[in-house]
Amino acid sequence: MSKTSQLALILSVLLFNAVLFIIGLDDLTLFVDEGWSTAVISSDTLGTVTHWLEDDVHPPLYFYMMYGWRHIAGDTIFALRYVAVLQTLLTIAILYRLATSLFNPTAGLVAALFFALHDLIAVLGQEIRHYPQSYLFVTLSLWLYWRFYRCTTLSRGLLFVLSGAAVLWTHYWGGFVLLAIGFHALYTRKKLLPTALAGLAIGLLFLPW
Repeated sequence: MSKTSQLALILSVLLFNAVLFIIGLDDLTLFVDEGWSTAVISSDTLGTVTHWLEDDVHPPLYFYMMYGWRHIAGDTIFALRYVAVLQTLLTIAILYRLATSLFNPTAGLVAALFFALHDLIAVLGQEIRHYPQSYLFVTLSLWLYWRFYRCTTLSRGLLFVLSGAAVLWTHYWGGFVLLAIGFHALYTRKKLLPTALAGLAIGLLFLPW
C-alpha cells in the first residue's frame, strides 16, 4: 500500500468520524455528569475549580483545560462538547501511528477503525467529560514510550514524561497503563534505567496534586 493510499484511508476514517460526531452534537441536553462538569468549569477562578475537585475522585487537568476553553470558545453545549470530538479524532490519528509503528500500516488502519466504531467511543466521544482526554494521553504515552524505547534520547524521554504526567493528571486509572509500560521494560530487560528514571520524573510531576 502506497503512502498516498495510507494517508487517504486514515483521512477518510477521521473525516467519517468528524461528520458522525459533529452532526447533532448539541441536539441532546446535558447529561447529569456533563452538568457537573459544566458547573465546575463555570467557576470564577481556577482556585474555585481546584476546590471543587479536592473532594472528587478525578484529577484537575481536564477541568483546568476546559476552564480556559470556555473563556475562549464560549459555554454553549456545542462548544464544550466539541473538545471531546477533537480529542477523539486526535486519538484515532495517534493510534494509527502507534499500530503502524508496532506492526504495519494495515494494522494501523484496522486499529483506528475499530476504535472509531466502538460503541463506547461513539458515546463518550461527544460528552463534556474527561474520558476522551484520558484516551488521548494514554494513546500518546504509549506511542511516545515506544519511540523512546526504540531510540532513547533526552528529547524523546522528556516528551514521554510529559505525556505520562498528563495521563495521571487526567485520570488516576491511567496509572495502570504506566505500570504496564514499566513491566514491558522489565520483561524485555531493555532500557530499564531510562524507563525507571522516566517513571520517577512522572511521579514527581504528579506529586503537587
